[in-house]
Amino acid sequence: MNDTLKSIIKLIPFPCITACIVLLFKNSFFGVLFLFGLIWWITIPLTLFSIILFFKSIKLKNRWQQVTVVWGVLNLILFIVSLNHITQQEESCNPDIMATHYEQHHAKMDELHKYIQNAVGECSSIQLEFNDTNLYRFLANPDTSTQHFFNSWSTYDDADKDTLMQIAGLTTTEFDSIYTQLKAMNCLGFSYSRRNPEKIEFYFRRVRAAIYIYKIYNRPMTDAEKNNALESLSLIPYTERCVFKFHGGTAGADNFHPKMREDFLEKHKPW
Repeated sequence: MNDTLKSIIKLIPFPCITACIVLLFKNSFFGVLFLFGLIWWITIPLTLFSIILFFKSIKLKNRWQQVTVVWGVLNLILFIVSLNHITQQEESCNPDIMATHYEQHHAKMDELHKYIQNAVGECSSIQLEFNDTNLYRFLANPDTSTQHFFNSWSTYDDADKDTLMQIAGLTTTEFDSIYTQLKAMNCLGFSYSRRNPEKIEFYFRRVRAAIYIYKIYNRPMTDAEKNNALESLSLIPYTERCVFKFHGGTAGADNFHPKMREDFLEKHKPW
């Protein structure tokens, strides 16, 4: 193997790292899950190898070392930009933003809750989530022992969607109407169970693996539900019929930042 081919092979990790950073920038949630959850055994060694190669090439003895250093610097700049983008996304969602959004769209949430109650068939529960215009997650349970689902990492075609719609008791018109109504109130999806038809969860915004959720009741909460909302750090009661919920994902804590939560509750007494 000649020196040129060896040098080219050594450069392979750098475009791979560039692709990883671009994926993180485009979709931070899926990027983190895919790169550090599913293929970590590839991602981590590639990253370590590229760092070692970068520092070995700093002397700039030949053009290959020069290319290595330039590509390494570009990857570093891309990573900083991507990290800043993710941080800005995270800062753009907090209880105050959720409160403002709820005041603007609470009527639409109530309407969609009623629509879903009437549309969903006999299945015990349903979860539906979109990523922009694409179906991201669809789960329908016809009973407590069986689960039928689709998510964005499994093989998916229209037959899967049709099967799940049949299980959920949804027609094509109802499915499309739910999507349209979700987009109108700037939400990603919902979770609904026939065991507790008086409440529904609307998925508001994802930040990396975490998700911010509205928990909506079609009646005032009971005293037990109020106490739970006040005591749980993953919940922030906003009104007698609306609770903000935070889910940190598979690796994160299911808690709002304690100081943020405390300050919000000081400003907004739920009852």
